[in-house]
Amino acid sequence: MNLLEFKDVAKNLAEQERSGRHLFFVRETKDVILKLLREALKQGKQPANRLLTLSIDDLAESLPNSKSRLQLLENIRQYLKGIHSVGTPQFLVITEPLLLARYQIGLLPFYEDYLTDGTCAIVVLPPIPSEESLDALPNCVTVDIEILKKPFPEIGHTESPLIDT
Repeated sequence: MNLLEFKDVAKNLAEQERSGRHLFFVRETKDVILKLLREALKQGKQPANRLLTLSIDDLAESLPNSKSRLQLLENIRQYLKGIHSVGTPQFLVITEPLLLARYQIGLLPFYEDYLTDGTCAIVVLPPIPSEESLDALPNCVTVDIEILKKPFPEIGHTESPLIDT
């Protein structure tokens, strides 16, 4: 789906409640996505509080690795429960999601604690580096672009985009 198609979907979701739980992965900047969603809500005559952002990095804490995963998972769940108490937004934009992949949390908390009928989560993925920026890396490091395109590997299967040669 390209950005124009996503714009149509967002507009359609903002204009009327749609059954189902909607999840999108995008490789656009957060600002572009937020602007697109604000315009969709405005056209659908929906209040601005129907849009919320969540930075995964903001919920992370500096802890030993053994505790980091559980604490991040708990922080995500508490955050999502907190937004339910003031009213569930229709669109939740999730930024900086790489810690979800690193700690193999995945998207399960969002399905359990946020996504309900008619809601939409948009995961903003980091951009894939250009060939020019990859050429600037030292020769001992290569980047597997295919892994970068799939930041949420199967549970129990960890891969790193940085491979030592």
